[in-house]
Amino acid sequence: MQKRESSLVRGVSTEHLLVKSLTPHVGDSFDVGTVTVFTGPNNSGTTEVLHDIARLAAKFDPHAAEREDGDTPTTHVIKDLTFVPKLKMERLLFGLTTHDGEAAEEVTVQGLGPDLKTPHRRNIGHEIRNILYRPVITARSVWNSPLGEFMPLRLCYLTPDDRHRTIEPSPARAPLQAPENLLQELQYAGERTHSELDAAICNAFDGLHVLLDDTKRIHLSLRSTMSLPVQADDAIGAVRQFEAMSALEDQGDGVKNFTSIVLSMLLCQGRAIVLDHPDAFLHPQQSCQLGEWIAAHAAELGCQVFVATRDPAFIAGLYQGRADVALVTLSRKDESTSLRPVSTEASQRLVQFPLLANQQAINALFFECAVVIPENDDRVIYEMIARQELGATRVGFYHAHGGANVTLVAQSLRQAHVPVCVVTELDVFRDADTFGELVEAVTGAPALQPWLATRERLASHLEGWYDEEMLSKNTGELESFLDQLKDGVEAEETAKLQTERDEKFTKWQHFKCERLGALPHDLRIWVEELIDELKRKGIFVSTQGQLQQWIAGTESISERANWFTTAIEMVDQGQCPADLRAFVADLVAFASTSSVPRAARRGNRA
Repeated sequence: MQKRESSLVRGVSTEHLLVKSLTPHVGDSFDVGTVTVFTGPNNSGTTEVLHDIARLAAKFDPHAAEREDGDTPTTHVIKDLTFVPKLKMERLLFGLTTHDGEAAEEVTVQGLGPDLKTPHRRNIGHEIRNILYRPVITARSVWNSPLGEFMPLRLCYLTPDDRHRTIEPSPARAPLQAPENLLQELQYAGERTHSELDAAICNAFDGLHVLLDDTKRIHLSLRSTMSLPVQADDAIGAVRQFEAMSALEDQGDGVKNFTSIVLSMLLCQGRAIVLDHPDAFLHPQQSCQLGEWIAAHAAELGCQVFVATRDPAFIAGLYQGRADVALVTLSRKDESTSLRPVSTEASQRLVQFPLLANQQAINALFFECAVVIPENDDRVIYEMIARQELGATRVGFYHAHGGANVTLVAQSLRQAHVPVCVVTELDVFRDADTFGELVEAVTGAPALQPWLATRERLASHLEGWYDEEMLSKNTGELESFLDQLKDGVEAEETAKLQTERDEKFTKWQHFKCERLGALPHDLRIWVEELIDELKRKGIFVSTQGQLQQWIAGTESISERANWFTTAIEMVDQGQCPADLRAFVADLVAFASTSSVPRAARRGNRA
């Protein structure tokens, strides 16, 4: 009898994968990674995805006692999954205890089942070897085959309740006896496994050590201590040393949860590890550290991890590890669950790009819609009104650190499949390219030609380019400038053009203060129509100009700090101006209808 070892341990690329792709009932197939994260709002179906993976890959139904019965699996969100093609036998058996079978070329394999409490024993012969040579292996195609019967040894499924059970005290086992739980697996594990378990806990819980107590020889338990004991000289002394330590089951739920997950991965090498909300009971920092540990060790342990979570700290931790992380967002409409893989670039930007990471923009995945505001001060006011005046708790508010970054932030959120709307000011119409980029970032489509035409009319009016005579004059000046460049007067003319640009900027700033009332009646009608059409697409142009003008008339930008304090006090005291409240109400109404999760059917929870 031997524990199967392999060169894939300690850092290979993709040889540790068991599952290549998932096929949902709604939508197209998509590839999965070393760590695949399923996330979304409440009742979006993340937990049911894990149930389906367990049913398909290992004939394990978490709702039943142990196995999924019938000729085919019954699933709700994931229709089928595809295993990695042409799996090597060495990979399939990695981490399992094997010995030669009775028949020639037959191998007997033993290990714990998906619940980590039921011993399994399987014989592997040439039938499985033949299946492994297939170019495409789907779960349903091998459901009733020898490979389908073997796969319960290649997956473990852990809910928060299961995780507490895996670290409970247990009777010890004899060296040749098959283990019946994780502590019995740990009993004869190598020193490296014990060290890595202790190091992970110690790092996350301020120096707390977790050790296996096998000193009684017939009983196993996990103990916790802040200081490692000196090795005792005799068996009785060792028993007393460990009895002086705290039992792990007396620690908080966070420590027990963290320990169970780390222990499961260390002792279930070569498996698909299915984790339902591993962040349970953990503080954000500990949750982040657990995510980082999982991502850093998954490939090294030959594990492929599937996670359901809504914890931004845990997700951020995953992206700090070394594994390739696939993020999949879920949403429900009527009785349909949609899964949308987020590109690596988009997900990393949410977690790691400072402008977004500092605001924990990953939280946007759990809102119905994200509202992007140019400045942080403005964001605070808009969010206060939405929360206190309108009771809107399912809309997230984020700032762009300036109007120039609104397009970037909106685009980043939309690429992560987050419904987006933005608040901007009247100078959004100043530049055609910038305006077009914002429209495309928010709506996913180019700006309509009538919108661009209205913007051009507004710009021409404000900048003075509104008749043929002026256009001819500007054209002549440009030709003269190009001629003068050849004569070496570039510096003087460059300064002149800079002055003209400054004057145009000043005109737009003046327009922001004077607002639409400064426009001729016929032009104003066109601009108001454009603003209304943009609002229906999620681009809310403040017709009052700068936000402080909603509350405090025409106070200057230099008085912004005093205005901000006054605004907070007014909103907090229920004195929000009616027109500002109506503007925010329109924002919330749009956000609430852009994505409406519906109540889930049985099992399709979390």
